Amino acid sequence: YRLFEEDNDRTRDEVLWRYLSGINQYLDEPIENCLAKDAKGDPCIEAMSPVDLENKIHLPKGNIFHGDLTWPFAEAEEEAGRWGVETELPNVLFCGSAARRGGAVSGIPGHNAAMKVLEQITKTC
Repeated sequence: YRLFEEDNDRTRDEVLWRYLSGINQYLDEPIENCLAKDAKGDPCIEAMSPVDLENKIHLPKGNIFHGDLTWPFAEAEEEAGRWGVETELPNVLFCGSAARRGGAVSGIPGHNAAMKVLEQITKTC
């Protein structure tokens, strides 16, 4: 993220150029010749930096996981015995990558959120 903070547009354009150059080293013709062009003649390609992702779709620091991934076990004493999906709001649980312990494609947060719901239902019945 911090690589883009100072001059996001310039850095994003440089990263895109480096990617295209990297691809071009293996091709007989530049990849740019294969890309569709828009009305201005620019290639129809979109590159987004972490700064762009944060601004456009509100991903914290552009992180697709909403924050650092964590191990699937409790890391602190106060987390022990909890599912890691709790929030400060009653009956609002995390079930995706923002949950403690797990995330990405592991399915752990969804499982843990379901277990927390079952636990809450059991306590109220």
